[in-house]
Amino acid sequence: MSTATLHVVPKNGPAASATAADAAAADADRDMVTLSEPEAFKAIAHPARFRIIEELYSGRELTATEAAEVVGLTPSAMSYHLRALERFGLVERGQSDDGRERPWRRVAEHLGFANQVGGVSPAVAQAVVANMSTSIDRLLRRPHAAGKPFGATVTKGLLRLTDEQAAELDRRVGAVIEEFEADEPPAGPDAPPAREFYWIRGDAERA
Repeated sequence: MSTATLHVVPKNGPAASATAADAAAADADRDMVTLSEPEAFKAIAHPARFRIIEELYSGRELTATEAAEVVGLTPSAMSYHLRALERFGLVERGQSDDGRERPWRRVAEHLGFANQVGGVSPAVAQAVVANMSTSIDRLLRRPHAAGKPFGATVTKGLLRLTDEQAAELDRRVGAVIEEFEADEPPAGPDAPPAREFYWIRGDAERA
């Protein structure tokens, strides 16, 4: 996971000059795309868009017809959503192997969310969180093979941390993930199983 990020803005909208150089560098690296604009969060607030983003950023390439089957929409409705995601630089069209319908694919290896994004309405923020909760629920409910341990690991705790310490905790967790990613073998029939993970940290309700 690279530290390079892409500040997502609508392709037809005004680009922020302060982030233009960062965006260009990140686009060249194409390791991570980071949602850092309110409009980009709106783009993934729709459950169908969020679900397809998950599928594409797992490494799959899907045509609009295939993506529609995943989320239960018509191909025409799915094409509309994919074009909207394309406008925000989150997905792109791949090459067709048979000259027919071109598949859609991710634009980077990873998708991230900026820690603080101003201007995001409570409704949009709640919708994005609800989408994430659905994904986590799906992970926890995923069947596992008989005779094998439960396929998910859940750890919950409470720490009293300053803002600086909380940021350092995030950094260390990210560093561990990067360490394992550096040694990750390529996908293939002999590759180990993929492990889905989420890192969530928030402020506790109680003092």
